Amino acid sequence: MCRMSLVASIGPELSTEAIQLQATHLKAMAGGASGLKYGDATGSSEYDATQIIHHEDGVGHYVGGNGKENYVTYNRSVVAIDKTKFLPAQGDISIMHARLATSGNKNPVNLQPFNLENIVGSHNGTVGGLSKGEESDSVSIFHSLNSYVANHSFDVSSFEKHVISEIVNHGSSYSALNLIFYLKREGKVIVLCSYNDALMTSRRSREYYTLIITRTGKMVYIASEPGAFSGSSIATENHTVYVIDKKTGKITSYKLSDLERAVNKKFGKARMYITPRNERKDLEGNGEENAGEKETGRRNGSYDETCTHCQTEYRTQANPHGKTAPSASYVKGYPGKKHASRQKSGSQGKASPPAKKAA
Repeated sequence: MCRMSLVASIGPELSTEAIQLQATHLKAMAGGASGLKYGDATGSSEYDATQIIHHEDGVGHYVGGNGKENYVTYNRSVVAIDKTKFLPAQGDISIMHARLATSGNKNPVNLQPFNLENIVGSHNGTVGGLSKGEESDSVSIFHSLNSYVANHSFDVSSFEKHVISEIVNHGSSYSALNLIFYLKREGKVIVLCSYNDALMTSRRSREYYTLIITRTGKMVYIASEPGAFSGSSIATENHTVYVIDKKTGKITSYKLSDLERAVNKKFGKARMYITPRNERKDLEGNGEENAGEKETGRRNGSYDETCTHCQTEYRTQANPHGKTAPSASYVKGYPGKKHASRQKSGSQGKASPPAKKAA
């Protein structure tokens, strides 16, 4: 388990202020500022479910871009590290990671982000059966992804197939495969949100595995929790990949229905719907039809109830709604935020109409 973040500049190099804000946010997340408890993230009896999670088993920082790379790790708590120990701003991308060891041991080889030949990035969650000796499952996952990128230009379809065949199918258990990584050759940032919904027992459980993507000015910020940078933000959806073009800042999401089916089939089918594969969204939520991909499910179905205030459909355990209007820090789709009791047409939180079937 971990807390992780990435900030990318669209154009100029990152400022020292941006790096410091990212470091401050990482320390807050790792120190348990959100109040998330072990029981929200894992059902393992190894942890006291009533205690607040602290991610203090090591920290790593990568700064790169424009042909330059700097990388440092510390095998101790991020909370104890002064902000000045993080790398200076000498690039246009910065990745930070604070670890809570659940697979492998506290060997420095398991510290993230992993800086490999073709990619650099971090993983949150556990895929059982992939750890080898003292190496965690995350090490195996990133070496697998590095090999994939070495032989392919990134493509959503081939990426999904690789994740299923080389990661999911080899796993013995699956809590989450949340990934943030940077394609060094292509200049793209990839964000994958994928967790086993059958293991999620509450809204807070889903919140732990929900990433926040924020576009602010000439920067894009992705983190395990809201905070650090203000701007237009969205919460990631389960079994969805987000492709971010670092040159333009464009963010496009793709629902991975085959991955959803593979996880549900092998690790326990959850009460959830499968979004049509042809649905694609950008940061502003504008739907685009993905030509050539057929519909594989229905937009509506298998819900426990519908919110009477904004007509958004939710599972009973995950329904966070109330009559309270959202605060200024409202994040679209984030499990921890309430919706307004009255929603304007096309506003955040409004349920989408059923998708049309492919001709």
